[in-house]
Amino acid sequence: MKSPTLHIRRLFSTIPFLLSLALVPTGTSFWLSIQTHNWSWFVRSTSFLMIAGVLMMTRKLIRLGFRGIVNEVLIKNGGSFEPLKPFGHTDSREQQLDRVALEWGIVFAVVGLFLWTYGDFLNM
Repeated sequence: MKSPTLHIRRLFSTIPFLLSLALVPTGTSFWLSIQTHNWSWFVRSTSFLMIAGVLMMTRKLIRLGFRGIVNEVLIKNGGSFEPLKPFGHTDSREQQLDRVALEWGIVFAVVGLFLWTYGDFLNM
């Protein structure tokens, strides 16, 4: 039987879950703010955007764990090497997803932070 932490790691390293964690509360509160003409709903919900951005930035750490990252670095620096690829450097699918999650995570965290801190100006 797999440990519950493995299920949590798998859940928090899937990009659709992280996107829904960011966009569902933000979109719902945006709609609610339009309906009630009270933008404080939207301002408060952008904290979810920031939290999801931070989780996306740390996707590799969540996916592999600290020990997995250390082992990955030891294998790369421990004398083993990858053979040259004839058509350029290609990364594995998970490494590509880690890179995409990092880039979008930075955007989500910065946008979420600015809207969360300066969103009060929307009420003016």
